Amino acid sequence: MIKNKKLKTCLLLAFALLLLFSFNTEMAQANPEDTVVIAIPNEPQTLDVHRQTTRMTRKLQYLMNDPLIHQHPETLEYIPGLAHDWEVSDDELTWTFYLRDDVYFHNGDNLTAEDYAYTFNRILDPETQATYAADDVGTLESVEVVDEYTFNLHFEEPYAPLLHYLAHGQLQPLNQNVVEAQGEEYGTNPVDSGVGPFKFERWDTGERIVFVRNEDYNWGQEFYENQGPPEIERIEVRIVPEVEVSTMGLFTREIDGADFIADKDVQTLIQDPEIEMHQINLPGIGLYSAFNIEKPPFDDVEVRKAANHAINKDTIINVVKYGNADKAHGPIPPFFVGFNEELVDYYEYDPEKANRILDEAGWEMGEDGIREKDGVRLEGEFLVRHRDDYIMTAQLIQQMFGDVGIDLDIQILEWGTLTDSIFEGGHNYTLMGHGHGESDVMYTLFHSDSFGGFNLARISDPYLDELIERQRVATDLEEREEILKEIQEIVMIDKALWVPIYNDIEYYPMNTRVQGVMVHPLQWYLFNDAEIVD
Repeated sequence: MIKNKKLKTCLLLAFALLLLFSFNTEMAQANPEDTVVIAIPNEPQTLDVHRQTTRMTRKLQYLMNDPLIHQHPETLEYIPGLAHDWEVSDDELTWTFYLRDDVYFHNGDNLTAEDYAYTFNRILDPETQATYAADDVGTLESVEVVDEYTFNLHFEEPYAPLLHYLAHGQLQPLNQNVVEAQGEEYGTNPVDSGVGPFKFERWDTGERIVFVRNEDYNWGQEFYENQGPPEIERIEVRIVPEVEVSTMGLFTREIDGADFIADKDVQTLIQDPEIEMHQINLPGIGLYSAFNIEKPPFDDVEVRKAANHAINKDTIINVVKYGNADKAHGPIPPFFVGFNEELVDYYEYDPEKANRILDEAGWEMGEDGIREKDGVRLEGEFLVRHRDDYIMTAQLIQQMFGDVGIDLDIQILEWGTLTDSIFEGGHNYTLMGHGHGESDVMYTLFHSDSFGGFNLARISDPYLDELIERQRVATDLEEREEILKEIQEIVMIDKALWVPIYNDIEYYPMNTRVQGVMVHPLQWYLFNDAEIVD
């Protein structure tokens, strides 16, 4: 539990004032008339998309790179990107892509099929130690260069989500000359690497990552009014761990936008005439709680089912999110392919039912209000990220679990320490979210290959693995939907691996001095059409 809240508030205010003084000093040096400043709460570990483990790396890639295929921000239709056309063989094992011939890396090299061969082969190379990118290529077997601007991707089996992954994040082209010249430093200094509208300039660790306009950019997509170089000269992505400080910076105009804002401030920002609020339904699950089924007491499926009935999601949404979220029912949101409607309200809030399940499973209530079975107390360590909304949610869950005789010991950790611990299975229970935009996230979350990563339940089930693999190769939509529904039934109903809590309604604020900013529902801020008006 957090103690001495008054002292914490005073320290936070002092820190905020200190950081705002830093904002003023830095902005005076940064020529604010041609610079857009965006605050982010989490510093990425790397900008090497093949080795990244956080969403922030992907988000920043949309400044410095472009995808092979685009997904239209309004219709979500797949449209040409760096490839002006593509086709798939009758057996669905070979995809052919035809590249534009007028695209250039930031170092002046022409983008060719050889660059994509290097990009995909780097992902496949075990020495790269690729993370999400290795998952995203699915059953890719080999890359074949047909000619200077044409290449084939050969798959062992059909791969249903390919276009999604080509459009988002990890499969964007890399320049072999740049990557090999930088070596191990590439991830923190990817200078001249991309083909996007902005170039990487520098990364001041713990402070900022700076991008500058690509004067040679001339291949913007059809949904932009401006296909050429952006009007914005400079984007400074400032690392501000305390969300309250970012919000204060929006109010005082020291920053222009923020990757994350506190829900309590949403309505105030909406009413601010100098702030434009972009609203999207965030892909993925804003918050879920995962049990480690390898460790007692949550190795007991009946405990996990009871816990699902013990959590009042409405209370969490109203108290923590100020109503800015929708209840989650499973590992994917309702607008994803194959969402299982049977999960809606399957685990209704019902503490009496939770108590009944635990009674029937032999967990007897102790004199101290905590249940026991065979001499084992119903207790566990609850590892939680050091962020106010996570901490508040954890405290509410701790109380709700306590009402049915489950004792949680909250341990608050910084992001890096938390992920190191939970990836190794050092938790009984934890909170997490995912921003994945496709139902194939099942592979990342529940396949046994994802041990040591976001398979936080630490489930290893051959039949579940088989289903997850089958949905990846099922190019018939109806067949894939049925497989996905069965996966969700196993995950949520049969095994109760999670308590899904809410789906985020995400707000991206932008100072009105910056006009024409677009927010892609599956990506981030896009500045191709933006300009500074004062």
